[in-house]
Amino acid sequence: DHAVEDVSSAVRPSRCCSALLEWDKYYTMKIADKDYGCLFEAFLFIPTFAFSIIGVPLMVLAYSILLRSPLYAINMMLTFLVNEGFKRVANRKRPIPVKNTTLTHMSEFLMASNTPSMPSGDTAQSAVIAVTMVYTALFVFDPTRSSQWWWVLFLGIPWAALARVYLGKHFISDCVVGATEGIIISAAVCSICGHWLFFGKALTF
Repeated sequence: DHAVEDVSSAVRPSRCCSALLEWDKYYTMKIADKDYGCLFEAFLFIPTFAFSIIGVPLMVLAYSILLRSPLYAINMMLTFLVNEGFKRVANRKRPIPVKNTTLTHMSEFLMASNTPSMPSGDTAQSAVIAVTMVYTALFVFDPTRSSQWWWVLFLGIPWAALARVYLGKHFISDCVVGATEGIIISAAVCSICGHWLFFGKALTF
């Protein structure tokens, strides 16, 4: 009996973990319950389309053709595979959507919403494009690092995350995990083989 009690208490979430989950659900629904009107939804349509099943392939194609490098395609595919595996392991249910707006219906068409919730693939892809573009800008086009404005590309990550939470498609923590995943994977690929994919040689510092 004592052994059973020990095991059951071991698998029970800690108070800290339970509090974080409650906070996550509470503030997710606070954002998802709001309706800020057509202009705000038009603002959120940009990341909704950009990181959709239509937008991502178009960006990959444009990057690959214009820059003649498969770097973004590799980052995108690796992140997608890791993300899908993570989803199957976490198997978290998505929030229940509460909005009935044009953007909500469009997002159903543009994005897969029948997969597990964690992590957010769209937020992960926003992190991938941010890291890839910043790497491309700083190490390919501006090797002297004279420009500083490239870092504004990272603002696309919270923009994409806000769209997913606002539409009731993800919890806040899904987006945090997705962004972290995208940053780590794409930063690793860029640092290991990014320069070789552009110039056929390793990056030297």
